[in-house]
Amino acid sequence: MKITKKTVDAQAPSDKALYIWDGELSGFGLKTLPSGRKTYLVQYRLGGRRGRTRRMTIGVHGTITADQARREAKTLLAQVSLGIDPMADKDK
Repeated sequence: MKITKKTVDAQAPSDKALYIWDGELSGFGLKTLPSGRKTYLVQYRLGGRRGRTRRMTIGVHGTITADQARREAKTLLAQVSLGIDPMADKDK
């Protein structure tokens, strides 16, 4: 399933955090909290199978759209494919 405004709006809060992952862009997802807050994120692994899995928040739904989040996810995942860790600055 592709994450669009329609799929984001259809996500109802549950008793725990709910993740949905985009079927077209691997690593791009949406996290829905019990409070109803919806956050776009990207998940990646740097260094192959033995590398650490990282999740990075892109933005909150309403502040950015699904299309804007998808474009940002593509940019971040392109950096990862080049061996650049987008969260490296945050770790320092």
